[in-house]
Amino acid sequence: MSLLNPCITLEDFGVISLPLCIQDAQVIMTRAESHSYGSREQVNEGQRRPLRIEPQQFAFGNDRWNTFLDATVQSTFEELGLAISPGSVKFELDSMLLHETGHEAE
Repeated sequence: MSLLNPCITLEDFGVISLPLCIQDAQVIMTRAESHSYGSREQVNEGQRRPLRIEPQQFAFGNDRWNTFLDATVQSTFEELGLAISPGSVKFELDSMLLHETGHEAE
């Protein structure tokens, strides 16, 4: 399966380039808020949290993006040996996170 560019469009800016360039990352940073993963997260002094963009602030401009996601979910379940019926699994956009280079997710 080949990768598909979602053509992320940021409100009041335009299309975000992928791979993400420094200039577009800086634009995202001006519109984002600090994000934590929940009340159990411990942030060490000096540790930077990821930045969060709410779904109302951006859109996917590629009409084929949802079809690509549906196919990805289907093939993932098949690879795991799980049977699903069409439409039984749904995905929902929560937000977009921007991490600094070298960030390690826990």
